[in-house]
Amino acid sequence: ELITVDDVRREFHFYDSARLDGLKSRVEIFRVKTTLTYSGERDTLLMRTVSYAEPSEDSESTDPVIRKMTERFHRTPELDAELDIAKRTYDVANGVIKVRYHYGRDRVTASSRTYSKAGHNVVQVDPFAKPPSDATLLEEYGQLQLAERECLNLMREADRQAKELLQRREDEEKIVADAVAEDQRIFGDGTFTLPPYLNVSVYDTERSRLALKSDKSDEVSDVPQDYLTPFLPRSLTANAKPLDRQEALKARDECLHALKDRLVERATIVQSRLDEENAALSKRQATFQRNRDHMEASDEAEYEQYCQEAMFRIQILEQRLDRHTELSLHKYAEMDARLRADPRLAALARQ
Repeated sequence: ELITVDDVRREFHFYDSARLDGLKSRVEIFRVKTTLTYSGERDTLLMRTVSYAEPSEDSESTDPVIRKMTERFHRTPELDAELDIAKRTYDVANGVIKVRYHYGRDRVTASSRTYSKAGHNVVQVDPFAKPPSDATLLEEYGQLQLAERECLNLMREADRQAKELLQRREDEEKIVADAVAEDQRIFGDGTFTLPPYLNVSVYDTERSRLALKSDKSDEVSDVPQDYLTPFLPRSLTANAKPLDRQEALKARDECLHALKDRLVERATIVQSRLDEENAALSKRQATFQRNRDHMEASDEAEYEQYCQEAMFRIQILEQRLDRHTELSLHKYAEMDARLRADPRLAALARQ
């Protein structure tokens, strides 16, 4: 869903379950702020915001200048509240990174840390907690700088995707407008016949079927697949002898084994692609380190662009692999429950 208030704000609303990153909405307040809201089911990230600086009068660039970026995370019960990050703020304009942690039990204040090149500041609400060493703070500062660059790259990629969605929507609306104008020119009675070249959304199957006036006789009815029949030792008719325990156990094991093989095969494909991307990125980084002293500015820009795109692909593959692993466990448990409840394998319930 797209909601636009001219020259004020624009909102994108997504089905988060259909996205690998779990994005629920994108709200843009033009030239002020952009907010991305996530479901929090894929990881602990709940929100990512970018605030823009006031454009200067003598600036010729139309791109907004990022002033601050913020990330919010939900509570992870397994972690100590003193170590569980609730909010990260990247003050890009001043070169300061602020980290606020979640509230501990029976606490009305939360710990926080501030990092900058000038020095670091630590606020701990637990008086008995051991303060971090300078080496630890320096290491955390380096990790946060990497996280800041990653956040910036992700926001730029989100901007690119939003522009692509808007362009696609504009193209589709232009197709509709051209079709209406053509019908008006031909018929002149205000009727509108869907042209054959109109791209109907694949996500709206019912409307597409009605619009294209497809013949019902050509539609294929959904026939539920029998997950167990290929693994039964013999056909079970109404008068056939039911399976004994050994036959039922063998059929169940073969069915579960086949499902496991399919799930592992898919995971292997994604993992191999992930390994290829990581290997290609490592090779490119090694080449860059060897030749960086002799590279021109254009080569460095090309390398940075490649790294951004490679990191994005790697992140997508990692998310896809994690999602597949999570769904695989659910599918396996669901199939096991269905097999236990299947009347053809009733012998399994008998001792």
